[in-house]
Amino acid sequence: MSSTATSVNDMLRTNTPAIWSQYLHRRMMRLLLQYDQRLFQGHFRRFYTQSTLPKLPLFQLYDSYLKLLLLKDELLGDILPRIRRQLSSQNDQVVMQEEAPTRGEIDWSRTIMHTLNETPDLPPLRFDTNQQQRSLLTAENVFVVAILLKYRQAAQDILKKDLADEILNDQERQQLIAVEEHIDRELAASYGRTLLEEAQQADIEQLAEQVRKRLSPGNSAYRDIFHWWEQFNGLRIGQAIDRNQLTLMSRRTADRSNSWLYELWIVLELLHMLDDLHSIKSSDMQIEGDQIRFRFTWNERNFFLHLSPPTIDRK
Repeated sequence: MSSTATSVNDMLRTNTPAIWSQYLHRRMMRLLLQYDQRLFQGHFRRFYTQSTLPKLPLFQLYDSYLKLLLLKDELLGDILPRIRRQLSSQNDQVVMQEEAPTRGEIDWSRTIMHTLNETPDLPPLRFDTNQQQRSLLTAENVFVVAILLKYRQAAQDILKKDLADEILNDQERQQLIAVEEHIDRELAASYGRTLLEEAQQADIEQLAEQVRKRLSPGNSAYRDIFHWWEQFNGLRIGQAIDRNQLTLMSRRTADRSNSWLYELWIVLELLHMLDDLHSIKSSDMQIEGDQIRFRFTWNERNFFLHLSPPTIDRK
């Protein structure tokens, strides 16, 4: 028996309907997250970011996993590639001593002073010059690497804790390992190696404040990663700020809510099975509002499934 199945059985043996309902809710959040981009075209992202589930110690590790995976594609698949293409640079003025011919602009006052002090009877042989050098050492770039370090640490913490709790299944653990490996490749790139030490020593909140003050309309990728960091810090899976936001549970009666949860769960588990069998693809799906329609073939027969939620009870 898998560790996930064992965890479920342990919860069932508690005979607590509320715990089971919340486990079921999170299982659906897991499936929605897993297929959100590939099958649902990102349509259901709002469901698990605006859920009104309470935060329970039993699910804290799993909620952390959902949060990490929810924001993964935006950071690693979208924002980071754009930042690599437009790594901001600042021009640093560096004072150097050069022999002729010099590359920098000669600072004659410094040069004459050094010559008088060192070789007053000779004409200048070495010249103090000012050179402009491009540097990756900006607050924005250090902030990027610091975020990667924090994100990798979050994945590592979940994997370490899961060794004892065994909440995640093998596929979910592999997703976290893939996140680690992706970030390791980024840190091994030239910009990562250059900025690693600075990022390790930096206070990321102070960096965020520096970046916020320096943001300009042209720095779209850096603006996006700043907002991503704000979202990563502020997102609490299972808690909605606005009670009017659309959620999986909405505000239905308990019976109606549980009925909807079970219907949605069955449909998502069916999709999960069909995906494992490579029997469904994105073009088979139709998403309209909070309704799901999809076609699939089973035993050489064609089927069409339509799921729509019950009417929301606003009382």
